[in-house]
Parts: sequence; C-alpha cells; structure tokens
Amino acid sequence: MNNAKTYKKIFAWAKKESGYTWEEIADGIGISKKKLMEQIEDETTMNVNLLRKFADFLKRPMIIFYINEVPETCLPEEYYTLGPIERIKYREEFPRRQEIELFARQMHEWYEKIAEECDWETQIDCSVDFDDLPEENREVMLKLSEKILTYLDKI
Repeated sequence: MNNAKTYKKIFAWAKKESGYTWEEIADGIGISKKKLMEQIEDETTMNVNLLRKFADFLKRPMIIFYINEVPETCLPEEYYTLGPIERIKYREEFPRRQEIELFARQMHEWYEKIAEECDWETQIDCSVDFDDLPEENREVMLKLSEKILTYLDKI
C-alpha cells in the first residue's frame, strides 16, 4: 500500500488557512466530502496520491501534512480576510525567504528537542532560540532549509 501517517490537526489548519470549506476541497480533489473526512480522521492510512491532490489543491508542500505540529505563521491579519483564491495568490507571492526562515525555525526547534531526548551532553541546558543562534549557525539552518524545500517542491 502507498499510505502515509498524517495528522488531522494539520488538515484542519490547512483548511482554515486556505479559506475553503471541506466541500470545496473535496470537490477540488475529486472525492466526496464523506470520503475525505474518513481519510482525514484515520491518521494512519492517508493514501499518498490523495494527499498529493490535497496538497496540490491547497498549494501547500506535501511535507507539511507529515508534521505533527501546526506550523507557526507570520502572515499578516489581512490575509485571513481574503477569499481562497486570493489566499493562494498571496502565498505564491509570499517571499520565499520568509518560507525558508519559518522552516528553519521549525527545524531548529526539532533539533534542540531531539538532541535533548538523545541525551546529547553538549546540548543539555544550553538550548537557544533561533534568533539567538550565532549568525553562522543561523545561515547553515537557512541554507539547509532552502535545499530541503527546493527538493520537496520537485517531488
């Protein structure tokens, strides 16, 4: 089977961010609302082809649906007053640098948490916020994030 572990809270976030209703999303990807909701509720069996359609329809990278935490957003309040089509256009024009920085911040947060979970002694009690990283470290995270996002855009 070609299934992937996904999280319904991420689908709820993506729907909210898009401005679409569940019916509009289901129509847009070519399935019934009932079938879509069944797939979303079952966090263990989302078909990858359906996930790709969902991500493509909402103009979101597929990787976002594998993440267990709702992404932070730095979109301005006026974004939420736009309709679905305008939101997609806005995001398409949203500077790539901001998208890369958001992803780098998330990766740094995961790195800090995993290092601590793995008892990496050099990291214990010395975690720092992304903004407090030395410039060179921040640039490495940004460049790595850009490479990862560019790769994911291609698949």
